[in-house]
Amino acid sequence: MMGVGTPFEEWPEEIKQYYRHDPEGAKQMLAEAGYPDGFKTRLDYLDRFDIGRQLVESRLTRQGRECIFQPYTQWSTWTRS
Repeated sequence: MMGVGTPFEEWPEEIKQYYRHDPEGAKQMLAEAGYPDGFKTRLDYLDRFDIGRQLVESRLTRQGRECIFQPYTQWSTWTRS
């Protein structure tokens, strides 16, 4: 079984290739898809998960994507949007 309980180093190479952090490869793929300068998007998140937002923001920014993050403070607000 692979996933949460298996360290990345132990995954088979044919699987690992899809999960490596590759900002330059991501930029190349964006350019090939017609977005050479990246793109802007909005991501909604629950404010109690701000650490996750920070991680996502740092990765997307390095890939040339501009993100507007919309925090929600209550689950009920999240489910109605």
